[in-house]
Amino acid sequence: KIEIAEATLVSSHFAVAAILLALFGAALAAVAVALVVWVSPLCAGGGLPEVKGYLNGSQIPGLFDPKALLVRFFGIIAAVCAGFPIGREGPTICLGCNLGFGAVQLLARSHARRWVNLDMSDSGCLPALMVDEERLVYAKRIGCAMGGAAGIAVIF
Repeated sequence: KIEIAEATLVSSHFAVAAILLALFGAALAAVAVALVVWVSPLCAGGGLPEVKGYLNGSQIPGLFDPKALLVRFFGIIAAVCAGFPIGREGPTICLGCNLGFGAVQLLARSHARRWVNLDMSDSGCLPALMVDEERLVYAKRIGCAMGGAAGIAVIF
């Protein structure tokens, strides 16, 4: 956007370049706002209070959905490019938490489930799926914390 504004400034008038720069910023801001308002309203803000709440044991539905990951990713890019005076640290930590949570959910789910045979004296053995939910929830929290640490490491 800056190169286009500079080229317009050289070839045209200052007012045209300023209006063009303002329109680029407004368009990018509209993209960021539209993503948050219509696609994933949970992504409003930096995301650190939600992550802290999740790590303290609260269940926040939709916090780690792939849709929320994409909205945070593209929304923060559009907001920073629009020129908003915002930090990228909070959303980057939340992106890391989202990736860590997703990795644990993808990789650890098979280890927390196992099939057992229930002995039914009349009808024989029946297979049943046993899921160790406490262990899986604990692993997801650890993955979230490690992903957040990776997100803060990426910034610095």
